[in-house]
Amino acid sequence: MLKLKQYITSKEAFTKCLDMIGKSDMNSKLRDKTRETTKKQMNVFTVVKQLRNESMDDKPAFKLTREESAELGGASTGIVVNVEGNLIANADLAFAEVTTAEAPVAHILLEGEAEDRICPHTLLRMPAPVPCSLGSGLTFANEKARAEAEKTYHRYEWKVSQALKEIGLTEVGRLALRLVTSMAPAGLEKVSESGESALGRAFSLLEIKPVSNDEAVLSAAVAACLVRALRVSGYCSGQGENLSGSEHAAAKALYAAVTIALRHAMSITILDPSQLAKPMDVFKRETFPARTFAIGIFPAASKLRTCAKAGQSDDEPDAFVFFHGGKLISLMNKGARKGQALKLVSAVDPDESKEEVEVINEMITFRCSNEKCEVGFPLRENTKEKVITCPMGDCAKETNVWLKLKRIQELKKLRREQVAKNIEKEDWTEVVENLRYLVAEWEKIVCRPYKEFANLEKELRFALILQFLKKESDWAAARI
Repeated sequence: MLKLKQYITSKEAFTKCLDMIGKSDMNSKLRDKTRETTKKQMNVFTVVKQLRNESMDDKPAFKLTREESAELGGASTGIVVNVEGNLIANADLAFAEVTTAEAPVAHILLEGEAEDRICPHTLLRMPAPVPCSLGSGLTFANEKARAEAEKTYHRYEWKVSQALKEIGLTEVGRLALRLVTSMAPAGLEKVSESGESALGRAFSLLEIKPVSNDEAVLSAAVAACLVRALRVSGYCSGQGENLSGSEHAAAKALYAAVTIALRHAMSITILDPSQLAKPMDVFKRETFPARTFAIGIFPAASKLRTCAKAGQSDDEPDAFVFFHGGKLISLMNKGARKGQALKLVSAVDPDESKEEVEVINEMITFRCSNEKCEVGFPLRENTKEKVITCPMGDCAKETNVWLKLKRIQELKKLRREQVAKNIEKEDWTEVVENLRYLVAEWEKIVCRPYKEFANLEKELRFALILQFLKKESDWAAARI
């Protein structure tokens, strides 16, 4: 999108050129031809009939539904890690509530995946890249991003990046270096004590479990290499073979950073629905289509992922995680009661999105017709039972199994016809409502866990993402 300043500057430059053509030494024929060509080029300024110097606050974005947690920066006060180390709901959580919106404290682009397309600082697309002023060849999304990068990590890394590339420094090593160079040299010794800062929370991840022997050896070797690179870059001061005081502090920080990167580096992806031949295809996949283009450290997300309920293999997840708009987002795909243990699932990572719903001999547990009764009746899906009386003495209500089986077929037909029709129309708001209705109706008939819940809630997660991407696309189209 054109900036107001760039638009005015460009238009003034073309107007000046047009004026200078008449004052040039060109012959009249060449002057007329050049003037005509310039006027055609100036037609671009008629494309945008009105430029609004407006705030970007109205752009669709995933924002925390509640206040940000002081303990878990990037996460909302709606979730908390209890004294047993479990992730639980700190309040009644609603459907589609955003419980995490965390920017990485350090990140790197993967080589060959996003150069000149994704800003290495903001992790957003670059419609009009701004070149690095230090001579590194990197480009940034805008002048602000460039200034922020050159004030911290890029100020040091650009001097040694090529040399580190030639010796084969791995992505984990690059990320560890970025974690250190994101801090001011003077603050290295106190970073582990500043638990309230983002970098302090990153270094506190080491407290989750002791460093193994293998991790210690690898971290020490990489740190020994990188501390010399920091001397060359000007981050540390030192001479000769012995390390200076600042280099000792850097080596200690690098050792911790390598261990953190080894354990907690998370993939950063671009949601990519263009991989789908048609919208319906997304629901045939186990994960939402995405491309990995970077890795980063997310302290809150790492802690939440460690503390989230492992549960049984057939527990359906309560929330799902994906990266968008420069942040790692966690979105509730169903409501949760205060105190309830929560389970997370990735929307894009195949290794973290598998859901195994165990169905023993194709059994289905029908709910008792008494809404206040929690008894269920495990039966085969093709059962011949018609009516079952609840064995609980204070209930003893009859449940018509045949009517429940009939209702199941009606719900499956609704999924095949009505929901499919809205998917083809790409009416994602309606699809979300349809799927929520189906889940609620299934809740009245059968008990969890059951495979139909897993399938519908996976589709609901994908529909929520597509609903947001559609809003974002409509917002951008209205401003062209």
